[in-house]
Amino acid sequence: MARGERIRYLQGRLRAFGNLMAMNGKQKRRLTIPDREAGKPPKDFGPLDYFHDVTLAYCLSRYPGSIDAFVSEESTFSVRCYWRYLARGGVNFKHVPCGHLQLLSPEYVPTLAKSLTAVLQRAQEKDRQSKIDTTLVPS
Repeated sequence: MARGERIRYLQGRLRAFGNLMAMNGKQKRRLTIPDREAGKPPKDFGPLDYFHDVTLAYCLSRYPGSIDAFVSEESTFSVRCYWRYLARGGVNFKHVPCGHLQLLSPEYVPTLAKSLTAVLQRAQEKDRQSKIDTTLVPS
């Protein structure tokens, strides 16, 4: 695919994603809380209907902070673009050298744990520094 054609394709996918987010906010919620006063158990629609109702009830919104995302080698450009769109504060991608379904397999857990530990330590240090900065500001 030519470069210009790829760019137009990705722009179209991003527009479609934006439209999906806009439509998601307008969805009518079908998931209801069962009436406890009636004393009847909730109606069982099956797992797929329940999953569908839950996803319709969820309103996707942008996260105001930054995100550390652990991605596999199978991560695509479009997936990374979606994450960048969802995180207003930016995204730090941590690559784990495996496939998506292998991410939590025993042979890759040590690599993932090492990356996660580094991210958590950085977040704790940043939090600690922000607490120090707020105590040093004169009132």
